[in-house]
Amino acid sequence: MPVADYHRQIFDFLEDYRRTYPDKNLTYALRQKEHAERPRTKFFFTGDAERYIYVGIYAPNNSNTKTRCIGLVFYYDDQRDLIKSVALSVVYDDPALAADSPIYEEILNRLGREKFREYFPKRVERFYDFTDWRDCFQFFLDMDKPIIDEIIRKHGKESTFIIPQENLEKNLAYIRESKAKADVVNKGVFQTSHTSRSFWKYKPHPLAGKLPEDLQKPYIGVKFDSWNPGDLRTYSSTSELENHLGVEKNSSTYLKDALKFRNAKMGDVIFASNDLNSVLGVGIITGPYEFKEGDTVQHIRSVEWLAEQPWKYDGESIKDRSNLFSTHWFVSTTLGPQILREYLKAYPQYLPVFRERGLLEEGPLEEPQMNLTPTTNYPKNIILYGPPGTGKTYGTIDLAVDIADGRKSENHQDNKARFNTLLGDQIEFITFHQNYTYEDFVMGIKPDLDDTGTGLRFRRHEGVFYRIAKRAQQNYEAGWQQPGAASIKNFVLIIDEINRANMSRVFGELITLLEDDKRLGAENELRLTLPSGEPFAVPPNLYLIGTMNTADKSLALLDIALRRRFEFIYQKPEPGVLDEPARGVLERLNQAIRAHHKPADFLIGHAYFINKPAGQLPHVFNNRVIPLLMEYFNGRADEVRTLLKEAGIDAEKDSITDQLTVSHVGEPD
Repeated sequence: MPVADYHRQIFDFLEDYRRTYPDKNLTYALRQKEHAERPRTKFFFTGDAERYIYVGIYAPNNSNTKTRCIGLVFYYDDQRDLIKSVALSVVYDDPALAADSPIYEEILNRLGREKFREYFPKRVERFYDFTDWRDCFQFFLDMDKPIIDEIIRKHGKESTFIIPQENLEKNLAYIRESKAKADVVNKGVFQTSHTSRSFWKYKPHPLAGKLPEDLQKPYIGVKFDSWNPGDLRTYSSTSELENHLGVEKNSSTYLKDALKFRNAKMGDVIFASNDLNSVLGVGIITGPYEFKEGDTVQHIRSVEWLAEQPWKYDGESIKDRSNLFSTHWFVSTTLGPQILREYLKAYPQYLPVFRERGLLEEGPLEEPQMNLTPTTNYPKNIILYGPPGTGKTYGTIDLAVDIADGRKSENHQDNKARFNTLLGDQIEFITFHQNYTYEDFVMGIKPDLDDTGTGLRFRRHEGVFYRIAKRAQQNYEAGWQQPGAASIKNFVLIIDEINRANMSRVFGELITLLEDDKRLGAENELRLTLPSGEPFAVPPNLYLIGTMNTADKSLALLDIALRRRFEFIYQKPEPGVLDEPARGVLERLNQAIRAHHKPADFLIGHAYFINKPAGQLPHVFNNRVIPLLMEYFNGRADEVRTLLKEAGIDAEKDSITDQLTVSHVGEPD
């Protein structure tokens, strides 16, 4: 991918993060200088077009490292057109800034100085281990930046290090306006790519233009009856507009929406709407913001309306969205492509014009009526995590059957029988371990003795992930090619003890394909080439369920690598499913564990005690629970014995071996 596209993707990543986490107040540096061959509207950040992209996160910053800076360097391979690595760069060698050197030193110490490579005195960088640059950036935002911010606040240096919000907004406004001027109009069609186009909801308002009258005019507009801001182009930020009008800061979302209205790009899509779930028309912005002083509607954006039929969203057809829009009168939406698809289901006559105007990606859009059974609202990738004995593996059986069949029995034994029937077809089960590899999981080669036993040959080995993905893909494609005749089924791969293996070693480059929008048929579908030379994609009807024991800390960063691909569902101890006295014993035991300053990861699950009467509880403790507690407390038998006593469990200690033996389970003293 060309380096300019990476600039755009990084820019979009940052802006998505700011929209998703506005309370984080993230700011960053955009390039200041224009260049004929590298316009700011395409090359958003500083750097070398053939070597790297530099994103400054703190002030001041400079890609040539002439002064202090903290930022991320995205090293680009111009031969392969990809980002090959990402590093956190810290530079603080300017003598004029020596007073702040202790702050940089503290930052490096807190982040782990041994992880940084010093290429010049007081110029260091640390490379991240993730293969996807998004994971590197996410790790920095989640793990490194909070530490850096904490140190800056401790020293009272926010005004020195933090890039002001108004500076960022000013640069963003410049980029938007420059981009709007540069966009080319060709018979009202803006050659804006599907992925860079924004989608906006425009809603009538007592102070805004009215619908459906607006659909009869080649523009949308807004007027301010209560305020007189004048030309909106004179304001660099919402704060400046609020100050001019004497409005309390952040008191009016209407003013914020007004600047969004001003900044929307030519070529962006407009959904005319009068509530949270209606679309009254679809159009394209065809002109820059205009101020018509003296007119009834003074603030104008030209629009070419492409569709004018009303449509009401059913609240169900788009996953996890009961409403399409927020209550704002002008606001962006990430659901644009999905809304267009749903709208076309109701009004297929607009397909040619939408495609002609570039609103849709290339390729077939029409969705034939298929027998999409079963349906499910489960995430594509799930991890059940919790302390030992909380029924994680047990629960995967019921969950897998529910996903595969679209329903499950309330009786676990019935689900187990159905699970066994589907095993090897719609369901596969695998347990990860430390030696599990990509060749085992996806594809590799295995030794194969020939029939005569005189020589060693190698054969192609297809792993469980490859096999079930191919079955799911064949079913998915058959459902599309034979609508009504073939049913699309759901397939489930269960990965027990998912944190026992090295995920990057097992999944390799395929971990990117697990994301919903990267799957077969999705908006950002990706196909990678396997070592065998075969193209490979993950179909949307394949679900992954993993289990993870939180008491196992063998891979501390596992959740960081998986966060963007998996949803984590906590499985906690459930004493309520037990009968007395086991219920009370488990409650007291876990209370004692927490009282000894152990986190919830080290609780004891209810599975050890199910269907165990009082007479069997000593056996449970001697053979299951005490060995686990001894591991938790690093073999400190006296501490474990004290903990058990607090829970009402008497244990005798062998003076030679330190082995604990439970002789009685009762109420605590």
